[in-house]
Formats: sequence, structure tokens, C-alpha cells
Amino acid sequence: MTNIFEDLKANYDIYPYNTQFVIQEHNATSFHFDLRIKKGNVAPSWAIPKAKLPTKTYERYLAVRTSDHPLSFMRFSGVIPNNQYGAGTVQIYDYGECIVYTWHDNYIVVKLMGEKTQGFYALIRMKKDQWLITYMNQEKAKSIYEDNNVLEGAVLEEVPSNTKFSMCKESNQEHILCVEEQTEFVCNLNEDSSLSEYIENTFNISPASIHIVDEDVTHICFDDLIEEHIQSIYKVCISDNIILKENFTWIEPTNSIEDHLSES
Repeated sequence: MTNIFEDLKANYDIYPYNTQFVIQEHNATSFHFDLRIKKGNVAPSWAIPKAKLPTKTYERYLAVRTSDHPLSFMRFSGVIPNNQYGAGTVQIYDYGECIVYTWHDNYIVVKLMGEKTQGFYALIRMKKDQWLITYMNQEKAKSIYEDNNVLEGAVLEEVPSNTKFSMCKESNQEHILCVEEQTEFVCNLNEDSSLSEYIENTFNISPASIHIVDEDVTHICFDDLIEEHIQSIYKVCISDNIILKENFTWIEPTNSIEDHLSES
């Protein structure tokens, strides 16, 4: 087990820190893997329906965030009774050391060092409890996190955005809001924040003036360390009666921003 200093680093988000992980085969309502990573005095957990971890950079599997488990459960192997949560049989598939390099609300990077599972992995939140687990580019991850002697607490990577949106006029969706020469915006949202709140805080537009249309579209983004991840795309309708700030203006989508700026 890790010592008290590693536990303190985990509790206060000081990176990197050494800890442990376990992958359990869980035959409950359906057969799946449970990935658990020791973080302080609890074990944050993900259920992986595919019952395998990716081994190539282009592979990405759904990982559903479940409740934090007590540390004692990381060594559990046996039968959970029918009247209890997660009823079914549990067996340990792999167990070993783990290095946590970053742990954000939407993005986690770890190196797993088990008997069957080795390498750098990223967990990326899509929305609510739905995450992706992906196998990172091992050579590039090693050069960033190990070969360059990363300073504790340093954040070397941009957290991949999980939300992309554009804003249009409610009465005429052909008119797109241009804000400081941008018409498309990206951000990271989690289950505790909403797109309306982000727009209100960033652009000072009242939620009462915002109507969000979920296009239900996902977009694949590429990264040097993460082969691809999913981004939700939204169209946001804005009431016509908002007072535009100095750097806000409506433009026609058929016109380029450069054309618009040359006309102004």
C-alpha cells in the first residue's frame, strides 16, 4: 500500500502520485469490468461494459462512472448477495501499481502497471456519468510525463473539450453570433455545470434569453496523445432583444468572418 504522503498528495491533487488500481470481472446483470483506482481513502470506479481495456490508440470504450467504493472492495473476490447493490460474482482480473498524472473533472491520465494491463490510459468524460477510456500514444506520453521530469502539479496538456456550440438569432437561425471574431466555441462541462450557466458566465447573456437545441451530434477530435475523443455539438438560439456588447455582432453564415471584418 502507498504511504501517508501519497495519500496526502491524492487528497490535495498534487501530481504525479503513486497509488493502486484493480480491474474486477463482475458478472452481475451483465458481465463487465470494474476499474477502480485508489484516491485517498476511497476508490473511484468505472464499469466497462465491453469487459476489456483498449490496447491500441484508435480504440475507445465506454466507461460508466459508478459510486466511489471503500478501499476494502479493491481486494474483494466472491459473491455479492442478491439483495445488495451489484449482486453477482466478482473476481480480480488484474491488480497493480498506478501512477496518476492528472485528475480533472473531465479528464484523467494514469499509467497502469499490472500483470495484464500496462501503459498510459486516459479517461474522458462525455456527459454525466458516461466516460471514454482510451489507450494513449505511449511514446509521446512517456516523453511528456516521464522523460522530461514533470514538475509536481504541472499541467502539460490542454484538457480536451467535450462541448462545442454556436449561437444564432432566435427569429432567424441564418444569423450567427460573432464574438471577437469567433462563431464557434468550445468548453468542458460536467454533471454539475450546464451550457446555459457557461454562456451566462462567459458572455453575460441571461439564461432567459437562451434556448438550447441539442443537435445530438458527436464529433471526433484528434490529439497527439489521445487518438480521438467525442465532443457534443449544440446550437444555441438567442433572443433577438438582447443588447449586443461591443465585440458581439450578427453575421450571415455564408459570409466569412474575414469578409465581415473587411466590411465593418
